[in-house]
Amino acid sequence: MRKHFLVIGDWFVDNYWVCAPQRNKTASRTGEQYVRSLHSFGSSVRALCGAGEVVSIFAQSDGNSQYVTGIGHWHPEDTKHLTALLFPDLCLGDNPYRINPAIRYTELSEEQRRQVRLFPILPDSECVGTNRVWRIFEHQLDGHAHRLRIDWVMEPKPAKPTNAELEKLIEEV
Repeated sequence: MRKHFLVIGDWFVDNYWVCAPQRNKTASRTGEQYVRSLHSFGSSVRALCGAGEVVSIFAQSDGNSQYVTGIGHWHPEDTKHLTALLFPDLCLGDNPYRINPAIRYTELSEEQRRQVRLFPILPDSECVGTNRVWRIFEHQLDGHAHRLRIDWVMEPKPAKPTNAELEKLIEEV
């Protein structure tokens, strides 16, 4: 018999950038610090944190014995991308070297699609953003030093889901 886990909480998409000082003499508008990325073309710079990380741990464990449902605050159109982020091997090459994200939701197996289901708390809301965090690290000889964190968090307008919205969510879960 399969176990079913329900995870409700804050979802964040973290972007981890490892950089080193840039020495290009011809660049303009470099600011006080001028750095370049050290990531390769095939690397992934995004990871789920918060409740999303918990769901990811469940999703990557023995998929034959459990289902997991995640509920949280994110933009409804990001649900497929968040689902793909649960499986890191589908995110290889998801980095700023391409404008179009490389996350490949369409490559999820049928089992992965059945195993994980995500629901935004306010599915019809246009005023909800997906929380994102950029963490900038400087490469050093003895490791990486965390230099900067930038949060992109849109505070949602206070909203109370209607009874119909709650009933629909409960029915889907």
